[in-house]
Amino acid sequence: MGVDEGTTPTNQPTQRQADGDDATPLIDLARRVSMGRIVLTLAWPVLIQQSLVFCVGMFDSWLAGNYKPADESLHVPYQSAQTSANYLIWVVTSCSAIVSVGSTALVARFVGAKDRDAAIHVTNQSIFLALAFGLLGAIVGVLGVSHVVRLMRLDGAAGEMAVQFLMPILIL
Repeated sequence: MGVDEGTTPTNQPTQRQADGDDATPLIDLARRVSMGRIVLTLAWPVLIQQSLVFCVGMFDSWLAGNYKPADESLHVPYQSAQTSANYLIWVVTSCSAIVSVGSTALVARFVGAKDRDAAIHVTNQSIFLALAFGLLGAIVGVLGVSHVVRLMRLDGAAGEMAVQFLMPILIL
């Protein structure tokens, strides 16, 4: 059995290790900054994205409640359609997180292991998967949105409005 770099034959840290000269930049950063700040630094893009998704849903709900359709009898179905459509949109955005969360973890692991080629490979695979799932989801969504709306027991005017609300989102 060979001797590990940075240790003596008795497995005692060398002076260089004890002084911290071998520390990686992340370990050095963790020594100077709180872990909570590091997590917030890494998570802020996702927090902003999720906040924007929440704001869009809230604004849609506000619009549905404050701008009544020309036919007052359609106000409640209008709100039902919009609320149900927001739940379906939430499902779609949650499914998109599957690829992004998994790829982020893998890229971080490979970058930490200093395996740049594997990190690039995972990034390319993630982009491909995102495009493939997005295209497949759009096709299935456009073709099946009326069936899903019926499964949610939205029928009549509410069902039609939910489909009208979802169709542009699925196409884009």
